[in-house]
Parts: sequence; C-alpha cells; structure tokens
Amino acid sequence: MLGRRIVLALAAAALVAAAGVGAQEDDLSRHPGFVDFNPRGVLTEDDLEIRISVKSPLIQLVAAAARAGDPELADVVDKLKAVEVHVYAVDEERREAVRQDISRRARDLGKSGWTEAIAIRVRGARGSVLMRLQDAPPTPQGAPQAARPVGLAAMYLDDKGEAVFVNIVGEIDAAQIGRLAAKFNLDVLSEAVEERRRSGDPE
Repeated sequence: MLGRRIVLALAAAALVAAAGVGAQEDDLSRHPGFVDFNPRGVLTEDDLEIRISVKSPLIQLVAAAARAGDPELADVVDKLKAVEVHVYAVDEERREAVRQDISRRARDLGKSGWTEAIAIRVRGARGSVLMRLQDAPPTPQGAPQAARPVGLAAMYLDDKGEAVFVNIVGEIDAAQIGRLAAKFNLDVLSEAVEERRRSGDPE
C-alpha cells in the first residue's frame, strides 16, 4: 500500500543525503508537531518492518527538485522539518488489539491538543489523520493571525495486516496534504484526502 520499493528507495536516498550533510539536526522531540511512534504496548520492535526518517537534508533536495516545475509545492515542502514513517507487520490474532491501540493513540493525541482532520476509510484501511495547530505570531502591525498546522499524524491498519504510522513535522498547508502525501508516496493518505473531496467534505 505504501509502494514499498519506492519507500525503501526514499529511505536509501535519505541516508545518502544525510551522509553528505554535516549540519546538526534539531531535536525533533521538542517540536509541537512531533509524535513518538516507536514500538510500545501491543506493537514490539520485532514487528517493525520499515522505519524511515526523512529530515532536513533530503527535504531540502526534494524542495529544490520541485521548485522549477511546481514552486508552490516546493514552498510547502521547504517548511517541513521531517517525515517519519513506521510500518509494523501484525498477525491476524492481534489485529483487533492494534486497531484499539490506534484508536487509543488518537484519543491521547486529541487530549494533548491534536485535532482529527480525516477519518481513513479507504481500501480496507481504518484509522485517523490528526493535525496539530499552533497560534501564529501577530503581524508586524500587531494584528492576530489564525492558528496554523505545525504537524500531521496518520495512523491506520490496512487489510493486509500492516500498521502504518506517519508523522509529518513542520508547518503544513492543510490544502496541500494530498499533494504532500503523493510527493512522499503515502498512498492511503492521498486516497483519504481524495475520498473526502469526493464526499463533499470541506478541506
């Protein structure tokens, strides 16, 4: 569902980019849009199939590559701090427990200031997409500005028994979620946005 070969190629590119850049990364755990999706509870380290951490070096390369053909998307990508993807293999006996765990994680995020943006109900996947909003600083003239999304968390279990957790860290244009998902090969997230659009729900 994630296009595994593409995702693995993305991970390899991330390692190459990181190796070529000596800049010290920020501590993502301090960012309000970061979510810790490391194994815990019903999911263990042994279940972890794929872990991808795409940070500033590769994100800057993606933004630069997109700028000539799609400067609007390049500006969106350039504001990101990281894209984190964890994929866990779940045997059939534990799938209901994992569904409950995903629901519990979503509730916990809701209690800590995250808001559900999309309920994923496509191609057998069940889960949620949540966004973290943060008040924007006032304009130079002192006028207040609307809160802006600074993080996205997607959690779902598909019909093949893969539990997928995605965290996009950084300032996000809510109208561009589908294009961001397509850019980073997050297929089910792109489909959830499209399904929402077809159903007539507002962006």
